[in-house]
Amino acid sequence: MNVAGWIGRVGGAAILFAVSACAPPNGGPSGTLPPSNAPAASRTSHQRVSIGHFADPYAVAVDQGCLSNCNVYVADPGARTVWLVKPNGSRYAFATTAMLGEAFDPQGVAVSPTDGSVLIADKKNVHTESVVWRIAGTSVTKVAGLNFRFGDSFRAMYARGVAVGPNGEVYVAMVQWTRLIATGFGTQCVGNCWLSGLAQTGGSYGVAVDSTQTVFVAGTVFKVILRGTPQSQSFSSFIKVGDPYGVAVTWTGGRVVIADPANKRVWEVRDGSLLDLGTFADPYGVAVDREGYAYVADAGAKQVYKIKL
Repeated sequence: MNVAGWIGRVGGAAILFAVSACAPPNGGPSGTLPPSNAPAASRTSHQRVSIGHFADPYAVAVDQGCLSNCNVYVADPGARTVWLVKPNGSRYAFATTAMLGEAFDPQGVAVSPTDGSVLIADKKNVHTESVVWRIAGTSVTKVAGLNFRFGDSFRAMYARGVAVGPNGEVYVAMVQWTRLIATGFGTQCVGNCWLSGLAQTGGSYGVAVDSTQTVFVAGTVFKVILRGTPQSQSFSSFIKVGDPYGVAVTWTGGRVVIADPANKRVWEVRDGSLLDLGTFADPYGVAVDREGYAYVADAGAKQVYKIKL
């Protein structure tokens, strides 16, 4: 299915934007995993370790610039917090309502491979705008305010997922459209942010990008993972999935992981087929690191798991 970049129409489809950027529940790691280069006999698809319990873990991210012992970030809308989980298992509140306002509702999180800054897709609510925040050290920047005017109505475009490309461009999965806004860390977008169209994706909650700027979008309504590039401004079907919410791709490309909460599965795409990585309660978010591990935000189990690919 070829899905070209429609522009100027509003409907029940998803939005992917690209903009530029470069007492809580306790829990900790449990269990062990063999190394990602372990012999095949010890690398079963169901081995996993919990990196902690959370109120409502919806999305997860790791630093793609990190080669080993990486920080993990968890978007937890139930606690209205983004957590930072260190390699030793310690946990810190990285972004909270005290920092970003009472309506803070983190749905997506990503780490820039260029400078390590953290991008947060903040859904907010129907009465306020969705926001993309960039946090770099002690600096907090509103990268984009994602409202638009449709007739006489002022509608919030709910930010769901976020990813950062090799040049610092930021892709945001929304609930209406797929659009490219801008690139470059010096550019910010507040208010009506659209510059050009990418693709209609039929309702999307997840987005991922690799080092070649190949973008993967979880087209939830169409029940398909779409693949395309901002240069082509068109997407095509990559693989059919029952209910894709989260999608992740290895930074060097080639390995795609999908969270499918309706089927309570996490899948890896191999040779055009879906490899079952295990059964989960409600897996909504996924991330992958450079060591060959996947991270699963399982809202139903209130845990984030680390599993081998």
